[in-house]
Amino acid sequence: MIHRLKQFLDRYDLTYTEKRESLVIKLPFSLQIHINILSNNQVRLTTRLANWNLLTGALEMKLSSAMIYNTVGVIVITLLFFFLPTTAQDLSWVYIFLGAITWVLIWTIYYTVTAATMHQQIRTWLDQEGASV
Repeated sequence: MIHRLKQFLDRYDLTYTEKRESLVIKLPFSLQIHINILSNNQVRLTTRLANWNLLTGALEMKLSSAMIYNTVGVIVITLLFFFLPTTAQDLSWVYIFLGAITWVLIWTIYYTVTAATMHQQIRTWLDQEGASV
C-alpha cells in the first residue's frame, strides 16, 4: 500500500519522507500530512503544522490544536481591548488588532482547505487500493 501511495506522490511531484509504516507529505507553508498504515489495512491521516509556519510561528502542533490556540489568543486579546479604554490616539491599536485577526482567519482557512483537499485526494488514491481510511 505504501508503495502505491509513493507512486502517486511521485507522479504529482509531492515531497515526502518515509518512516517504517508511515509517510509524511510536506506541503507548502510548513503544512504536513502524516499517513500511518495500521493493522488490518487501515490508514490514519493527521495534519500537523511544522515549525515556523504562518499560524503558530515556532510552535509545532496539530492543525486542530493550532485553531484552538489561536481562538483562545483572539478571545484574550478581545477581552483586553474590551476592558482597556480607547481614545482617538489609540485607534492604531484597533487596526493592528483587526489585522491580526484577519491574518489568523486567512491562514486558518488556507491550512484547513489545503489539508481537507489533500486528505480527500489521499482517500481517493486509497479507495483505488481497497484500503479503509
